[in-house]
Amino acid sequence: MSANAELDALRNLFQEKDFSSPWLERTRLCQIITNVEQDLERDHAFLHQHAAFIFEVSEKLENQTRNTIELFRQFTLGGACPSLTALCLFAMERFGVRDDVLRRLVLVASVMGEVENDMKYHSNMHYRKVLFQLIRMVAVYNDIYEGTSRVLDQRRIAILLATACIHDFAHDGKGNTIKGVYIPHRLEQNSYDLVEPVFKAAGFTNKDDLNMIRVMLLCTDVTPFKDPGNAVNQAKTAYRYHFLGGRTHWEALNLDKELGILETSPTASVMALMMHEADIATSAGLHYDITKYETGLLMEEISDGIARPENVINFLNDICNRQMLSEVGQQLFAANLARIYALAEDDFRAGNHPYPPLEKSSFVLGGMPPVVQGSKTIN
Repeated sequence: MSANAELDALRNLFQEKDFSSPWLERTRLCQIITNVEQDLERDHAFLHQHAAFIFEVSEKLENQTRNTIELFRQFTLGGACPSLTALCLFAMERFGVRDDVLRRLVLVASVMGEVENDMKYHSNMHYRKVLFQLIRMVAVYNDIYEGTSRVLDQRRIAILLATACIHDFAHDGKGNTIKGVYIPHRLEQNSYDLVEPVFKAAGFTNKDDLNMIRVMLLCTDVTPFKDPGNAVNQAKTAYRYHFLGGRTHWEALNLDKELGILETSPTASVMALMMHEADIATSAGLHYDITKYETGLLMEEISDGIARPENVINFLNDICNRQMLSEVGQQLFAANLARIYALAEDDFRAGNHPYPPLEKSSFVLGGMPPVVQGSKTIN
């Protein structure tokens, strides 16, 4: 079945079903599909010309990073950013995702991810960046583990792609603390509650797979900050338990019940950690000038719009723990993160002055300094 035929089938689904949410209004979704179809040939050509490098895993890290930075600049300024759907089709073609149900899952998630969200940071552009970073990570991960039982098969890849598309669906910019009270996973659970009926209507009904999507969404919740028991830190604990010598013969992890699969399934812990690291990678793992730009977007969303070096330092300490934990996260982002932290510290000591407005940022204007040379791990 052609991509257009697959999208036409989704249009029929949305015309026939009422999902009782303004975010999933049928006319809106059908128009998104029409827009995606109109640009699909253009987007396909653009990605094959400018983004094929992400599957060339033997390419030097500095070239991968530089190409990603330039591509994100084109996404931001070019006025013709490829749709999430085009990115997903591009990835599924390269990763060999051919199963009809899995493809419907990914495509319906990509269409929902195109529903306009005008938050400054948690916008549709953020979804694209996270999806792109995740595709990079899957390509490198499967290269590392080719020929082993740890390689990600088409089902797991499809679940990852779909989750990236909707990981901040319907985000309202308010975080998970309302009126001073922390509401566990408020945003993440809301995203899942909205998309689950759509996934089921599209034929994706396996309870374990749906639960995996929910768990990955919950593990993008980094609040309360510095709390070792928050969802993302439980995911990191599970990863250490399975892969970094954290397992003992005497003690279980006793994770939150809703995250229990992370303790029993090593693969689930990998997928949850990869989703989190893809979520933070653009802000933490490419280049200081992009970090400043992304921080400016976030501060415009949540406060007065003034971003300073201390905001970057707090982010890298409180959310990132100053490291990427997974092997693939280390390979792609660890050296960049270490350099970003050092530069933010330098700027903090030099007076903690506000960064330039977004339109005058080095990322927007171009001409950023060279990226870190070589493939390094820092952790």
